[in-house]
Amino acid sequence: MRLASSPESLLEQLNWRSREATLEPADVVVFVGVAESLISQQWIARASQLAPELTIAAALIDGSIDQAAYVVNQGARGLLTLPNSLARLSRDLREISDAALRFRASRRNVMKHRRAASALTPAEHEVLEGMLAGMPNKQIAQRLSIGLRTVELRRSKIMKKMKAKSLAQLISYICAAQGHSG
Repeated sequence: MRLASSPESLLEQLNWRSREATLEPADVVVFVGVAESLISQQWIARASQLAPELTIAAALIDGSIDQAAYVVNQGARGLLTLPNSLARLSRDLREISDAALRFRASRRNVMKHRRAASALTPAEHEVLEGMLAGMPNKQIAQRLSIGLRTVELRRSKIMKKMKAKSLAQLISYICAAQGHSG
């Protein structure tokens, strides 16, 4: 968890992080303040631009429905209205944190699958295209003018590189690598 004493110091940390590739982003950033101040200073919009991978939430004090909508449009993924009971605040923050952890895990999986897919050779990509099109090995071999055993070997290498145990799992990994959900 990273604590910032003010929105200014948080933005300074995010600016520094964008120059330093080794720093890990925070899971959740919660801006707490009077709605008018958060909106007029555009803290949420600025943080979203500096670190789009962050889950940003806002806890608005004395905010109207219009102000809440504006804050969400600036990039807040979670919204709390204060004053609130401590139990409700704790529950809402836990929900936001859980969502951020799921998003982070999903993002890591996408990056893992992208790295694995980028390790495929051009020849393996050609075989993969045939596999994704539902073509049997014999048809892939004919289309690419290569031997059936060559297709089988490339298919095996693709499965190993992608760490897929089945064709369905491979398709799922390729979809994830390409940014498709499901």
